[in-house]
Amino acid sequence: MKRARFVASARREFLAEVAYYHTREPDLGARFTKAVEAATARALAFPFSGSPASKNTRRVFVRSFPFAVIYRPAPDGILIVAVAHHSRRPAYWHFRVQEERPVYQVTRNVSAETSTWL
Repeated sequence: MKRARFVASARREFLAEVAYYHTREPDLGARFTKAVEAATARALAFPFSGSPASKNTRRVFVRSFPFAVIYRPAPDGILIVAVAHHSRRPAYWHFRVQEERPVYQVTRNVSAETSTWL
């Protein structure tokens, strides 16, 4: 099963933007979340269709928001290294490409029937 995984710093910046948009307007944070999820789903379904970016990464644009999901295709899905604003600090995420170990993913513990967060 293919899955999208975040490095820790990408997950933190995504959650920070959700919180920011939530304070700006009711439901805007939820709309941002859905737009990022849709962009991530496109990247997961067609990992090499995203525009080539630096450091052997690819990017897909987040519709209706000035952001792109920066990711690297992997055998088991995609590794998201940034949810980057179009006009803030270009290339700030380059060092994250070296972070191989994803910090955020959900696995199913079959024996206990509970979710475990890694």
